[in-house]
Amino acid sequence: MRRDGSFEAHTLNDNGELIYDFSKDARYKDYVQAKKQGKSLSQFNEQERESYARYFAAAKEFINEGVVNPDGSLFKLGDDLPRAYSNRESQSMKSIADNVYGYYNKEDKSLVHYMFLGGLYM
Repeated sequence: MRRDGSFEAHTLNDNGELIYDFSKDARYKDYVQAKKQGKSLSQFNEQERESYARYFAAAKEFINEGVVNPDGSLFKLGDDLPRAYSNRESQSMKSIADNVYGYYNKEDKSLVHYMFLGGLYM
C-alpha cells in the first residue's frame, strides 16, 4: 500500500473503522485534479491520461463485481472508487502472501488437508 500510494488514502474514524478517501490516493491524483478542473478526456495531458487509465481499469473491475457505493447506489463509471482494491486484487494479494508466508485460512486448509496429496503434505 505504501509503494503504490494508497496507504495515505486510508484513515481511521472515531469508531475505529478504516475509511478510504479516493481523492487522497496517489495512484489517481492526476485524474482527480483534472476532474476538479473540469477537463474533458481530450484535454488530459499524458500523466492525467495514465492516471485515468488506472482509474478506468479499477472502475471496470468494481462494476463487474457489482459494488455498491457508501450511499447505497450501484457504482458507475465517474464515481469515486469506494475502496482502494477490488475483491479480485485483494484475493490475489492474499494468495501471494499465503504462498510466501505459508498461512492458510480455514477453507484453504481444509481443502489441502482432505485431499489425498494434501493429507500427505500436512
